[in-house]
Amino acid sequence: MSNLGDKAPLLNDPAREATASMYGYASQIWRSVLIWLRLQTTERMYLEGAEDIDVIHGAGVQTTQVKATTENITLRSANVIEAINNAWLHQERNPDWEIRYRYLTTAKIGLEQGDLLGLSMAGLEVWERARRATDVGARNADAERLRQFLLQEQRISSQVQAFLRDSDASGVWLRLVSKVEWDTDAAEAPDVVKEIKDELVSWGAERHVPTVEAKKSQRICMKPHGQSQRDATRIDFSSALMQFGYLMKRRRHHYRRRHS
Repeated sequence: MSNLGDKAPLLNDPAREATASMYGYASQIWRSVLIWLRLQTTERMYLEGAEDIDVIHGAGVQTTQVKATTENITLRSANVIEAINNAWLHQERNPDWEIRYRYLTTAKIGLEQGDLLGLSMAGLEVWERARRATDVGARNADAERLRQFLLQEQRISSQVQAFLRDSDASGVWLRLVSKVEWDTDAAEAPDVVKEIKDELVSWGAERHVPTVEAKKSQRICMKPHGQSQRDATRIDFSSALMQFGYLMKRRRHHYRRRHS
């Protein structure tokens, strides 16, 4: 029998590698861990619910789509159009919930060609300005610009277009613009891991977790990120699963001790 230890792997087509997908999955898991660590006692988190991460608090829900990508995004980007459509569908399917949709991405905001909004500003920046605005007149003016742009482009779903045609600016702001947050230029995986480590230190100190246990959880997070994206993705994905499982064990143990 030949020795298989010195056999090289099959030659592959790099274009078909799932590296980007795996990197996206790993980023999603790291984000899930961080959000989970920061949950309040009155909140519940669900993975792969309406979106990648759903956090329920009372009658309200923040549903988050996580995207790890390097390309700039605009109001014309396919992922952005899909997010708007999904945010609308979530509200239509769940009328009894107060839903906030968060598009969390490492991508930066780009400027649409043609400056159809007439402001020399990116459409997503105008959206965020309107979403945060407290001045009713200013936010309605931006909502109207966005309404006209989306109708003119005709890229969004027929349901959203019908709503935009039948609504005024205040209705568009109330039911769409105010409900969707574009959280762009988000931290990459190594920075999220650092945040998790900081949270673990704080969480352990508050609950008198022994130092050796806190260091054990940190070592799980301490994985090198200076390798090739393919190798780093494999490490990130496996260590993220290990981290998630270990944290669940620690929190269950802490809960049982408090309620025993």
